[in-house]
Amino acid sequence: MPAIDRQLAATGTHATHDERERLAELKSLVTLGSQRARDRIAANERIALQAGDTAAMDYDFLYDPSRHLLAIGYNVAERRPDPSYYDLLASEARMSTFVAIAQGHLPQESWFALGRLLTNAGGEPVLLSWSGSMFEYLMPLLLMPTYENTLLDQTCKAAVARQIEYGSQRSVPWGISESGYNTTDARLNYQYRAFGVPGLGLKRGLAEDLVIAPYASALALMVAPEAACVNLQRLAADGLGGRYGFYAHLQPGSLRVKKGDRVKKGQVLALVGNSGNTTGPHLHFHVMDGLTALGAQGLPYLIDSFAVQGMVRDIPDDEGPSAFTEPLPVSPTPPRERRMQYPLENTVVDFPGGK
Repeated sequence: MPAIDRQLAATGTHATHDERERLAELKSLVTLGSQRARDRIAANERIALQAGDTAAMDYDFLYDPSRHLLAIGYNVAERRPDPSYYDLLASEARMSTFVAIAQGHLPQESWFALGRLLTNAGGEPVLLSWSGSMFEYLMPLLLMPTYENTLLDQTCKAAVARQIEYGSQRSVPWGISESGYNTTDARLNYQYRAFGVPGLGLKRGLAEDLVIAPYASALALMVAPEAACVNLQRLAADGLGGRYGFYAHLQPGSLRVKKGDRVKKGQVLALVGNSGNTTGPHLHFHVMDGLTALGAQGLPYLIDSFAVQGMVRDIPDDEGPSAFTEPLPVSPTPPRERRMQYPLENTVVDFPGGK
């Protein structure tokens, strides 16, 4: 900041209007960036404290000391644990048991109480899971250590090999796991459940459905990276790696297009609404790699042209939009056109020529 002030003073009357304007804008942005950095550091410190509090979980209401197992859930209405238990080592339950033992909340007997039913896959012994999904076998590897030549290590490799084999048998890309699928309820919400590979799961009817989950291949990168990369490339080549635009907070009933329509640049799709946690009408838009907003990853994008009009201040975490009865005041900045950029947070922009 002092360097900018010195440069402003040094240029004096010799600087052009555009040069002084750029330096003034830079000073404003540096000030804003410094404040946001302080706010972000404070927010990170609060998140660290919250994470510590969240990690201090009480397992007693789920733990059965006679079985050394955790119940699947707790029935609040009846004030009792569910009668079923997480009892398979080849499941995501092993991660919670591992963490609870490490924290000293569960005895080591809980690890050895997890079931170790074996089957044969490709001539190798492999632990049975409930649904034969990639999630059950590989998700814990995201956080847990693994050791070569152990039963778990052998199981994970054999499970991926069986998934690859089953995909070949069905003439589809491999990678089956619990996921959303192309069925909706009365409210047009996509449904979600566990899918798996026959021969790996205890659940009946695994061969009746065939749903490929791309994230299953992403998990397999930890076990068979080359095969997983080839499969992901195949999925992309089949058109499953597309980009989708997500528009939220539209006025109900204002949609001017229908499913299957081709739209063009500048076409009005709908009217902006005022739903959500907000102080006024606004549009939430992002680009993603899947069809469901909560199940896809966001993708970067640029806006070809916009004009910066000003900035609004940050809203502290303890001061939600409900504290405001009027729209946030805008601190104006000299109008300046931007091309092939993305606006900074809290920037107020205009689209020249827009409707």
